[in-house]
Amino acid sequence: MRRYTKYMNGEKYLGNTKLKEVHDLVREREQCKIDEVVYNENELPFSTLDKAHLQGYSNCPYCIDSINKSLDVLKEKNTLKN
Repeated sequence: MRRYTKYMNGEKYLGNTKLKEVHDLVREREQCKIDEVVYNENELPFSTLDKAHLQGYSNCPYCIDSINKSLDVLKEKNTLKN
């Protein structure tokens, strides 16, 4: 869920400055603990995933990497069908 707080203005991506991890707020999972990140003021907004990566942030394994893995599996299945 996108947030509108002290530092966030509805951006799609949120960086956890403590862990240097970036989250997709549209695909947020309970394991991301975004409310805790915001409460501790460890949030840094990003408009794109590339901008987060350029600043040294890695993907969250729950809201970003799990989606990428699912997409890779679907692509592979489509390739095998053809």
